[in-house]
Amino acid sequence: MVEVAPNASPPVCKIASYSKFKYQQKQKDKQHHKKQRIGQVKEVRFKVTIEDHDFEFKVKYIREFLEEKYRVKVTIMFIGREMAHTELGFNLINRIKEKISDIVETQEQPKFEGRRIVILFSPKK
Repeated sequence: MVEVAPNASPPVCKIASYSKFKYQQKQKDKQHHKKQRIGQVKEVRFKVTIEDHDFEFKVKYIREFLEEKYRVKVTIMFIGREMAHTELGFNLINRIKEKISDIVETQEQPKFEGRRIVILFSPKK
């Protein structure tokens, strides 16, 4: 005897093979987890000296990822003496925000991680 719905009033039971019941429950859980996309993050990297065409191309990919309901991590990398001009990195982040402001929700402020500035965008709900 297998208890199918213990929370129902009255509890529902049926006569079945317990191992078969456990196998079916496991298959249902596997299908349920397969459909979830929790915490998937795509990363797009920029350099401070990026040209306009490359910038537009990468922003297009950011937009596509956000439309597919992914979160996007944008990383601005500094190489060599570029660290003396960190304001260029923040200007680049502001340009990115302007381009995708209609479909994006900013989760946090940009922050430094070594020689990088990192910001995380998520799609509007």
